[in-house]
Amino acid sequence: MAVWQFKFSLVPSAGIVAIHGKMVGELRSYQPPASEDIDDDKDGASVDYWDSAGASPLNARELTALLPAHPSWSSDAEMFGSKRGDRIELWTDDINCILDMRAFSESLLESIVAIAARMKCKVVVHGTGEVVDPDVEQVMARVKQSGAYQFCKDPDEYFRQRRHH
Repeated sequence: MAVWQFKFSLVPSAGIVAIHGKMVGELRSYQPPASEDIDDDKDGASVDYWDSAGASPLNARELTALLPAHPSWSSDAEMFGSKRGDRIELWTDDINCILDMRAFSESLLESIVAIAARMKCKVVVHGTGEVVDPDVEQVMARVKQSGAYQFCKDPDEYFRQRRHH
C-alpha cells in the first residue's frame, strides 16, 4: 500500500459480537502483527467476521457502483477503482477500502460510510485496528489522524516525524 493511501475495512457488527461475545473497540487482526502473536489467536488474521455474521462481502453490490471494475489479481476477490488510487476490494472474507489522500474524495467516503451503515457494518481502521461507528465525522477524524493524510498535507513534516520515532 502506498504512503498516500488510507485503508479501512467494513466489518459486520454481528460478526464482531459473534466472535468476541460483545462489541469491542479494536480488532487485532487489523493491526500490524506483533512478534508474540500466535497463529491460533482468537483475534488473529484467520478470523472471518463475515462468516460469523452469516453473510458474504461478495454480496455488497452497492459498493461496486462507486468505482469502475478493476482486474483482480486474486480469484478470491473482486476489485474496483485503481491500484494506486481509490480502491474497493470485495474478498470472500473481507471488504477493504483504500482512499487516495492525494486526491481525497469526501463524497466517496460519505457513500462508503452510508453503505456500511445500511449493511450494519463497523469501519475498522487498518494499522490501529480501531472499530469506528459508520459515521462520516468519526471516520473523517481517523482519516485526518492517519499517516496518509499527514503525508499529503506536509510530506517534509511527515518524514521528519518518522525519523524521530
